[in-house]
Amino acid sequence: MGNPLDDLKPNLKKCYYCKKQNPLEESHKIRYKCSCDSCSNRKELIFICNKCYNAKTQFTPSGNGVIDEFIVETLDTMYGEMEFVSY
Repeated sequence: MGNPLDDLKPNLKKCYYCKKQNPLEESHKIRYKCSCDSCSNRKELIFICNKCYNAKTQFTPSGNGVIDEFIVETLDTMYGEMEFVSY
Protein backbone atom coordinates (compact mmCIF):
# COMPACT_ATOMS: atom_id res chain seq x y z
CA MET A 1 0.00 0.00 0.00
CA GLY A 2 1.11 3.53 -0.69
CA ASN A 3 1.79 6.28 1.75
CA PRO A 4 -1.46 8.10 2.71
CA LEU A 5 0.39 11.42 2.51
CA ASP A 6 0.96 10.86 -1.23
CA ASP A 7 -2.70 11.73 -1.84
CA LEU A 8 -2.13 15.20 -0.38
CA LYS A 9 0.79 16.02 -2.68
CA PRO A 10 -0.13 17.79 -5.92
CA ASN A 11 0.54 15.86 -9.11
CA LEU A 12 3.36 17.96 -10.59
CA LYS A 13 4.56 17.92 -14.19
CA LYS A 14 7.45 19.83 -15.74
CA CYS A 15 6.51 22.51 -18.28
CA TYR A 16 8.02 21.81 -21.71
CA TYR A 17 9.08 25.46 -22.18
CA CYS A 18 9.97 27.01 -18.80
CA LYS A 19 10.99 23.69 -17.17
CA LYS A 20 9.20 24.60 -13.92
CA GLN A 21 7.17 22.04 -11.96
CA ASN A 22 3.46 22.86 -12.12
CA PRO A 23 0.35 21.14 -10.78
CA LEU A 24 -1.20 18.91 -13.42
CA GLU A 25 -4.56 20.68 -13.30
CA GLU A 26 -2.83 23.96 -14.18
CA SER A 27 -1.05 22.48 -17.17
CA HIS A 28 -2.17 22.08 -20.73
CA LYS A 29 -1.61 18.66 -22.25
CA ILE A 30 -0.59 18.82 -25.89
CA ARG A 31 0.26 16.07 -28.34
CA TYR A 32 3.63 16.91 -29.82
CA LYS A 33 4.84 15.22 -32.99
CA CYS A 34 8.57 14.58 -32.90
CA SER A 35 10.49 15.60 -36.02
CA CYS A 36 13.38 13.15 -35.74
CA ASP A 37 13.61 9.98 -37.83
CA SER A 38 14.83 7.74 -35.01
CA CYS A 39 11.44 7.58 -33.28
CA SER A 40 9.34 7.31 -36.46
CA ASN A 41 7.60 10.61 -35.65
CA ARG A 42 5.69 9.21 -32.71
CA LYS A 43 3.49 11.60 -30.80
CA GLU A 44 4.45 12.49 -27.26
CA LEU A 45 2.33 14.07 -24.58
CA ILE A 46 3.90 17.30 -23.34
CA PHE A 47 2.73 19.63 -20.60
CA ILE A 48 2.69 23.41 -20.87
CA CYS A 49 1.95 25.65 -17.87
CA ASN A 50 -0.65 28.41 -18.07
CA LYS A 51 1.93 31.19 -18.29
CA CYS A 52 3.77 29.62 -21.24
CA TYR A 53 0.54 28.54 -22.94
CA ASN A 54 -0.82 32.09 -22.82
CA ALA A 55 2.47 33.53 -24.10
CA LYS A 56 2.48 31.12 -27.04
CA THR A 57 -1.19 31.31 -28.01
CA GLN A 58 -2.20 34.87 -27.19
CA PHE A 59 0.59 36.65 -29.07
CA THR A 60 -0.82 39.46 -31.23
CA PRO A 61 1.44 40.56 -34.09
CA SER A 62 2.43 44.23 -34.03
CA GLY A 63 2.70 44.58 -37.78
CA ASN A 64 6.46 45.11 -37.63
CA GLY A 65 7.97 41.90 -39.02
CA VAL A 66 11.34 42.34 -37.31
CA ILE A 67 9.83 42.89 -33.87
CA ASP A 68 7.28 40.10 -34.31
CA GLU A 69 10.00 37.65 -35.38
CA PHE A 70 12.12 38.65 -32.35
CA ILE A 71 9.20 38.12 -29.96
CA VAL A 72 8.23 34.75 -31.45
CA GLU A 73 11.84 33.54 -31.46
CA THR A 74 12.35 34.71 -27.88
CA LEU A 75 9.15 33.03 -26.71
CA ASP A 76 10.20 29.79 -28.42
CA THR A 77 13.77 29.64 -27.14
CA MET A 78 13.83 31.34 -23.74
CA TYR A 79 13.18 29.48 -20.51
CA GLY A 80 12.43 32.61 -18.51
CA GLU A 81 9.68 35.17 -18.64
CA MET A 82 9.24 38.01 -21.08
CA GLU A 83 7.60 41.13 -19.73
CA PHE A 84 5.95 43.67 -22.01
CA VAL A 85 6.57 47.24 -20.88
CA SER A 86 4.72 50.16 -22.44
CA TYR A 87 6.84 53.10 -23.43
